[in-house]
Amino acid sequence: MNQPLRRRLLRLLIGLLAFAVPLAALISVQVTPSAAYVPPPSPQSQENRNLSQINTISETETAIAATQTVIAATQTAAASATAVAQTLTAFPATQTAVAGTQTAIAATQTAAARPTGTAQFGDIYEPNNTLQTAYTIAAGAVTSQITLWPIGDLDYFRFYAKAGSAYQIFTRDLTSDLDTILRAYNTQGSEIANNDDYRFGFRDSQVTIQTPIDGYYFLRVENKAPTDPINKTYGLEIREVQPPTATPTRTPIPSTDPCDTGGNNNFSFDTACLLIADAAADTYDFVPVNRDNQDNDYFRMWVRQGFFYTCLTDDLGPFNDTNMIIYDQNRQGLAGNNDRDPAAGDIRSELTYYATYTGWLFILIGPVYPPEYNLAGQYTYTLACTSAFVTPTLQPTSTPTLRPTAAGGGGGFVPPVPTLTPAPTLTPAAPPTFPLPVTEPPTPRPIIGITPLPTSTTAAPPQQTLSVNVTIYYDENLNFTPELTEGIMDVAVALYDNGTGQLLALGSTNEAGSIHFGPLAVAGAVRLEVPFLGYTQVIVSSEPNIQLRVAPTNLPGLIP
Repeated sequence: MNQPLRRRLLRLLIGLLAFAVPLAALISVQVTPSAAYVPPPSPQSQENRNLSQINTISETETAIAATQTVIAATQTAAASATAVAQTLTAFPATQTAVAGTQTAIAATQTAAARPTGTAQFGDIYEPNNTLQTAYTIAAGAVTSQITLWPIGDLDYFRFYAKAGSAYQIFTRDLTSDLDTILRAYNTQGSEIANNDDYRFGFRDSQVTIQTPIDGYYFLRVENKAPTDPINKTYGLEIREVQPPTATPTRTPIPSTDPCDTGGNNNFSFDTACLLIADAAADTYDFVPVNRDNQDNDYFRMWVRQGFFYTCLTDDLGPFNDTNMIIYDQNRQGLAGNNDRDPAAGDIRSELTYYATYTGWLFILIGPVYPPEYNLAGQYTYTLACTSAFVTPTLQPTSTPTLRPTAAGGGGGFVPPVPTLTPAPTLTPAAPPTFPLPVTEPPTPRPIIGITPLPTSTTAAPPQQTLSVNVTIYYDENLNFTPELTEGIMDVAVALYDNGTGQLLALGSTNEAGSIHFGPLAVAGAVRLEVPFLGYTQVIVSSEPNIQLRVAPTNLPGLIP
């Protein structure tokens, strides 16, 4: 190696060493000095030494580059930390802005859901303001979002109940400022229970009724509060509950029956209670003398030949339904009647009998649905019989035709014209003094239970009662369920007799898109038509609920 090159390398090495001392402290490199004296190297060893120092310089440069990388990463991390701190500082403000936005959204939603002013807020059960338009609901279901708007609105509902069951009906989920009054009616539309507030501090209502016969029972809900009921709703629930059972006791329950007091009873032909024709009606019940038996009421009435007698049960108790059978003096069944007019819902019993003899007529009155002992006192009725006599019409005697005499003879014989003798005036026999002895039959007969005799009626085509509920809605939110705001109003709906084509009913949908028909007495299938939608359907079910969904459609991209 020449001398100039060697000098340049030494200068470079000295400069690098001057820079490496503080760099060694940065990268924690320790240099341990030698404890012994080292003699100057030989020229050859000095050259090796220079090569070694060059390698060291290269390694040092590599270490410097690594250190710079670490410093750059540290600066980047510091910048990131600063950005995070700034972000955390701004986060509460962001949260405050988000909360304000959510509050604004909630206020907007509340304003949309709670219209103010006089905007109508109906429900899907309207119109149901009368017994005839009562909306049919099922026992066991919970009906919600019902309104009582406008002021004075009445909501009628009906449900089908089974004989011998009991039902608890109550309003629930009342919006503030609603105060309901609940009334219940039997199958004949007579009120059987009512309630305003059934628990202290609340304004909901509750009644519990027992249903002695199968059929539709009715409910009415009204609002007692004087405030505007717009946007206020309530719910209605019907629960079938276990009917109360008689408490085991040997103490008889009180009876108001005049024939079953003072140790007497009219449970058989032999103990039949005396009944006088044309007397005022008296009140009886079906409380048995012995709680283990079922009460049947036997009566005996003196009848005279040629008179008509009409007997009628009336003023039936809330759960009562009577049956009547009449027997002649030999205790032979003559006729029976359950309901006076089933088509009109008149469940009283009535029979008219023309007496062909003078003597005793037996009348048996019993309950169609035997009551439980603890309820027998509520099965009351009245019984009265009236009489009428029809005067027979006199028939004149025909005048014989005269025959002419023979020619040249001595004249013919003309028979005398008979004189028309009027029929004698019938004088009513004096009424017998009671009690009269009962005419006993030749042989004793067993006691006959209540078995309604068939009543001859004119055959009529079979009919059924039909109720139809139709809802037409525009399914804007695509949930396949009619909402209060999706009903299509003023759509004409018609019902026709499918056999004859006769129009049975016609109407249009309300603001909720609903319309109710019925109950209608029909003899066959019924055809439902919605001309606006071109929809036709034949109905065979007794109580169908039909929902007609109008699917939303997308508008074209360009309107010509």
